[in-house]
Amino acid sequence: MTSSLSLPPQNIWTRLRYLKRSNIYKAIRPYTLACKVDEGFPTNNLLFEEGPLEHLTDIRGLKSGEVTLEKNGFTMIQHRFEQSTADEEAIKEPGGYLDAIKQLARDVLSAEGVQVEQVKVINWVFRTAKKDEMFANADMTGQDFRAFAPDTYVHNDCNYYGGDKRIRALLGAETDTILASKRVRLIKYVTNFI
Repeated sequence: MTSSLSLPPQNIWTRLRYLKRSNIYKAIRPYTLACKVDEGFPTNNLLFEEGPLEHLTDIRGLKSGEVTLEKNGFTMIQHRFEQSTADEEAIKEPGGYLDAIKQLARDVLSAEGVQVEQVKVINWVFRTAKKDEMFANADMTGQDFRAFAPDTYVHNDCNYYGGDKRIRALLGAETDTILASKRVRLIKYVTNFI
């Protein structure tokens, strides 16, 4: 298995795909459905356009520690999980994959000098290899499951207002007190199965 971190960097010039501004979104918010729908019903209403020519710098050429959560808002690390991802129960069990994700977040932030009091998982996606179910994905790469394949357009998983809603749903009645005295981060964890 080759890790994407060990591949040589490849800086490129390219045009990225962006969601096109459209009057349809004034009536119907942009959507993508990750489920089976009736024949003839669109699984999304997304309209795209190409952006200007842009230079993308491949971060694989950077030295370890040059990109940090604190400085850049993201980081890239090599880590191998030992926990099972065989099914939902294994992922959620005490000491399982979700607990390992929380510990990794603590470790990475602590290594950057950030005091971590609490780590919570907001949401996560489980892909099953059971071929008889609606969402089949034998290798967990997203290649067999088009709905969760890597996106091919620029997008923001969580904007300012969405982040505020997620934090309030997670922290409940204590939200305002916590936000007035603590720093809260929403961190997206992505696994690369190359």
